[in-house]
Amino acid sequence: MKNLTLFVVLFLIFSCSDYVESEKKSLDGKFSVIAKVNRTDKNAEFYAEPIFEIYNSKKQLIAKIESGAGDFSRWEVGWSDMDNYLLLNSSDIGIKAWKVEDNEVTEVEPSAELYSQAHYLFQD
Repeated sequence: MKNLTLFVVLFLIFSCSDYVESEKKSLDGKFSVIAKVNRTDKNAEFYAEPIFEIYNSKKQLIAKIESGAGDFSRWEVGWSDMDNYLLLNSSDIGIKAWKVEDNEVTEVEPSAELYSQAHYLFQD
């Protein structure tokens, strides 16, 4: 009974807190991304939606990307191995890509190569 009570308490604590993924740096080290999911404020516009914060090498926030993915689906974010493309593979909205350069972020249509790389995000 003690184990069940402990499990329930831990489950409630962790399911009601925001999710913050560890920082992932681009291959050239010029940029990094941190994924965050709001799970505490159900009234917020982006409740349970992964938000990606992009930082430059000086740790300055240069963009916040509203992914459009649902946190209750399987998703993963990471950098491509070519240039500075941020990739999202989500089981509910598919694959998205953003080009990050000169402290600007632009959503782009994924090329065949980016599409292929995004599929590998689930394997890491």
